[in-house]
Amino acid sequence: CVPDCAGRDCGSDGCGGSCGSCSGSGVCQDGQCCQPRTISQACSHEGLNCGTHSLSDGCGGTVSGSCGSCTSPDTCNGGVCGCVPDCAGRDCGSDGCGGSCGSCSGSGVCQDGQCCQPRTLSQACTASGLNCGFQSLSNLCGGTVSGSCGSCTSPETCNGGVCGCVPDCAGRDCGSDGCGGSCGSCSGVCQDGQCCQPRVLEEACSVENLDCGTHSLSDGCGGTLSGSCGSCTSPQTCNDGVCGCIPDCAGRNCGDDGCGGSCGSCSGVCQDGQCCQPRVLEEACSVENLDCGTHSLSDGCGGTVTGSCGSCLGETLCEDICQTDGNSCSGTRQCSGFACQSGVCQEDNFSQNCFASPGSGCTCPDFSFGLCNEFGECDCISDCPGCDIP
Repeated sequence: CVPDCAGRDCGSDGCGGSCGSCSGSGVCQDGQCCQPRTISQACSHEGLNCGTHSLSDGCGGTVSGSCGSCTSPDTCNGGVCGCVPDCAGRDCGSDGCGGSCGSCSGSGVCQDGQCCQPRTLSQACTASGLNCGFQSLSNLCGGTVSGSCGSCTSPETCNGGVCGCVPDCAGRDCGSDGCGGSCGSCSGVCQDGQCCQPRVLEEACSVENLDCGTHSLSDGCGGTLSGSCGSCTSPQTCNDGVCGCIPDCAGRNCGDDGCGGSCGSCSGVCQDGQCCQPRVLEEACSVENLDCGTHSLSDGCGGTVTGSCGSCLGETLCEDICQTDGNSCSGTRQCSGFACQSGVCQEDNFSQNCFASPGSGCTCPDFSFGLCNEFGECDCISDCPGCDIP
């Protein structure tokens, strides 16, 4: 046997020998070393980019695996990614490949490939059986419509979107239940759902702490009643419905304040609310211009002071009137002087000057008594040292 390796790098030489071996992952195919394709190389060689396949490795074997996956909206068809438009059963919307299956007219909207006419708010409220309140409702085309379904007329109120009246007597013993019915009745007056017994006038005055005067007062049940709460006993007077005494010391320094209290005290006498210092007898005589005699006079403070205002010089005085020749004197005795007349000292039976005839009585500068001489001068007793004066 003659070995034959002509044109062969590997494999049998025909005589049980070998023409060589392949390195690495290479395989011997028809005497030639062959490098098997990977799945990626096999997919690329076959022009495939998706799906699972069993492909030739180019060396007489096979390689299996996925050639990849597609990105939506593409799908894998025969190992190759691509998009197949789909408008089956669709009047509108996308064909799945970026195209359109059609559009809707007017205000219609496309919902799941079908044209849909959305409901108005009124239609949605009616279809839902609602007649009041703010609602957000389906428009039957995949969207919502929002707004008010209406309002209620009193006494009805909106409850769950439906107008109706719910009687309410919670905490109420009488009066309306809010729906035209009654929560009960009273023997007195119903006030804010509660039975109330109106006060009589006496109670109303007592509650307001009033004890005098005429008033219009609350009866405690929303009404009023009018009348007198009483009168006051002197010296109290009615002030804002209350009896009391208001002390009055305006312009007064002393005495009673009209309420049993005092406006002050004096060291003298209180007269008509003013402090007054009573005059002594001397002041009283002076005020009345009196200088002699006994009198009962005003002390200037509502009282009297009694006593003598003094006496007159020479009153009923008898003196010896002297005549002298310079060495000896002799004279006659004469009664003359002042007399108290109506409380005032006045000349009595003689003149204080010497315009009268000689021998008339006169008054000396020291208030002693003398006798007028022939020269019209007053000869005084003090000028007669030798006169014998009894």
